[in-house]
Amino acid sequence: MPLLAREVVRQTGDVIEFRNGSSLEISANDVRLVRGRSAIAVLGSECAHWKTDEHAASSDEEVVSAAEPSMAMCPDGGLLILGSSVYRKRGFMYRMYKELHGNDEAEDICWFAPSAVMNSKLQQHVIDRALARDAPKANAEYRNIWREDLADFIPLEVVENCIDFGVHERPPQSGVKYFSFCDSAGGTGADSFTLAIAHYDRARDTIIVDVLREYKPRFVPRAVITELAQLLKGYGVSSVMSDNFAGGFHADEWLRAGIMFRPCPRHHQRELSVRPAAVAIRPRPVDRLCNIAIAACFAGAARFGQWRSGAASGSGFGA
Repeated sequence: MPLLAREVVRQTGDVIEFRNGSSLEISANDVRLVRGRSAIAVLGSECAHWKTDEHAASSDEEVVSAAEPSMAMCPDGGLLILGSSVYRKRGFMYRMYKELHGNDEAEDICWFAPSAVMNSKLQQHVIDRALARDAPKANAEYRNIWREDLADFIPLEVVENCIDFGVHERPPQSGVKYFSFCDSAGGTGADSFTLAIAHYDRARDTIIVDVLREYKPRFVPRAVITELAQLLKGYGVSSVMSDNFAGGFHADEWLRAGIMFRPCPRHHQRELSVRPAAVAIRPRPVDRLCNIAIAACFAGAARFGQWRSGAASGSGFGA
């Protein structure tokens, strides 16, 4: 850096120190390395490829949340720049793209352009060769097109179209028959204990999810069941269906709380029936639902399962 050469007093592989006491540092996108610093500017690289798993300690959301306070003492609030080639339609970068791109009222800027615009010296034959070899990957890398071959099992747009935003729960209504399903957990592992209450709107041929409750570990199952039983009674629900996790124990606890436990038939546990739905929901359940992904294969088949994304090789975080 010729312009700054006279100001440099010390330089290592990851740090450049200047005469005025400031420094330019490079670190991995790890919450533990980002938190606690004091910065005037933060630059994130290839952020769309960072971890988006909600259980990851250094997910994209957590890393950005840890970095922003480091600029709190700057009179102008500091400068946060996050750059990346596009990837899947999920995570912090895609959320910011949807919120900021084309939004003239936003205070922040979203710059969205293909590689040829960003770098006029990039030769077209390089892009053409990449497109011929793997079009979805090249479209994301060079043409700024979000990848569709790594599709969510239920795309985010579909889920959002079913959501009544701003409605967290719907109170019980007289004359409406409610039903419930819970996904039990033991309280000591990583799984949450969840419950949903819904009803069927015959006029609209739509299932309405009125209540979603989640209890993160650690918790005592008996206390959770007792609390949820009172909630169910408020909606006139006398039984709850669930998979057969810890079957006997949870069935007895539900019965003690005045609710009949009905194990879900095994063939129903292997099938998924999708109906139109209107959901009162918070962001985290949306992410969990869309976290189930289908990766398209060139042979025409698909790999189906829980998506576990990771930071791409070479992704970094500079502060």
